Amino acid sequence: MKKIYFNDRFIGVAGLNHDVSTAEGMEQILVTDCKDIPNLVKYFDDTPSIAGLILKGADKKAIFKAVRACFSAIEAAGGLVENPRGEVLMIYRFDRWDLPKGKVERGEEVEEAAVREVEEECGIADLTVDARLCKTYHVYTMYGKRMFKTTHWYRMRHDGSGALTPQTEEAITDARWVAPADLAACLENTYQTIREVFRSAEEGF
Repeated sequence: MKKIYFNDRFIGVAGLNHDVSTAEGMEQILVTDCKDIPNLVKYFDDTPSIAGLILKGADKKAIFKAVRACFSAIEAAGGLVENPRGEVLMIYRFDRWDLPKGKVERGEEVEEAAVREVEEECGIADLTVDARLCKTYHVYTMYGKRMFKTTHWYRMRHDGSGALTPQTEEAITDARWVAPADLAACLENTYQTIREVFRSAEEGF
C-alpha cells in the first residue's frame, strides 16, 4: 500500500485484495470512480479524527494519480548515508531529525540531485551510491499552495572523514553521524516518511 502523508496522518492507496488495518482512526472506502477522489480528499481534510483513510479499488495506479492531481507536484531526492562504523548521516531542522534531501532541479537526473543535496546540506563530498531505496510521498503547504512531494531515496556510503557543515541557509542547525545505539531516539522525533525510509532499508538486508 502506498501512503501519502499529511503530517502524521495519511491517505493510503491499495488494491481490492490488500488487507489493511482496521484499527481505531482508520477508515476504508471503495473507489469505483476516480472522479470522486477530490471529494474524498476534502472529506479527509475536514475530518481530523481520521488517522488513515485507505482508498481501495481495482485500479490503484489510477487512484494514486487522481490523488496526486489534487495538488501541485514537486520532485525531490535524498540519501540514507552510512559510514564504515554503521553510523547514519542525519540533519536537524525545524526541531526534528531528518535525512538530507531537496528539490530536483530542471534537467537534473534524480540520482545526481540526491547526491548534490546530501553534499550541500551536510558539507561533504565523495559519496558512493549503492542502490535506489524507495519513494515517499507527502503533502504540505508552501506559499499558500498545497504541494504533493515525491522524494526519491538512495542508499549511499561515505568514509566518515572530515567535519560536517550544516547548511544553515536551509534552516539546518545540525548535521551529525548518528550511532546505531542512538538511532531510536532520533526516530522518535522525526517524520513518518523518514521512518518509512529506514523500514525500507531494513527490508533490503
